[in-house]
Amino acid sequence: MNLKDPAVRRYVYGVVLALIPVAQLFRLIPEESVPLIINVVTAVLGMGAAGLALPNTPDGKHEASN
Repeated sequence: MNLKDPAVRRYVYGVVLALIPVAQLFRLIPEESVPLIINVVTAVLGMGAAGLALPNTPDGKHEASN
C-alpha cells in the first residue's frame, strides 16, 4: 500500500470515515473524539487544503495575467 498514491489515500480515508460511526455505535470512541480523529487522519493522508492545492497548482514559470 503506497500512501503517496491518491487513490489509496482516498480509499483509506473513506474506510476510516465509514468506521467512525460504527465505532461510535459500539461505544468504542466518545462522540467528542470524532473531529480529532478525522483531523489526524486528514493530516496523515494529506487530504487537507495542502493535499488539494498542491496537485492543482501548475508547474513551471508562468506570467500573471493583467
